[in-house]
Amino acid sequence: MFATVGYDKLPRHDDTVVFGHEFSGQVVEYGRDTHRRWKTGTPVVAMPMCRNGRDVQIVGSSTQVPGAYSEQIVVQESMTFAVPNGLPPAHAALTEPMAVAWHAVRHAKILIDPTSAATVP
Repeated sequence: MFATVGYDKLPRHDDTVVFGHEFSGQVVEYGRDTHRRWKTGTPVVAMPMCRNGRDVQIVGSSTQVPGAYSEQIVVQESMTFAVPNGLPPAHAALTEPMAVAWHAVRHAKILIDPTSAATVP
């Protein structure tokens, strides 16, 4: 499926890869040339991809970008979002999959039977 849209970097059966695509964590340190948007220790979630020009690596689905089952991961600062106070890390990790699902539902143009009890905002 990914190859159809031009992403051919998914690992093959004999590749070594660290999985883990949905995650939350906290900022530990920054790399070079970063804006240092969040204080160290800030809980964050991030879009699970790293871009380098037009090259995109999917976190946890690439041999180049280890996933969340590793001790630490690298995320792109511009794709991080602070976790609101009190939101449990397990719930914060659902931010990206819920955003994808919400986007799909909104663009599906599903019609609701007005006589049913279901409503979509």
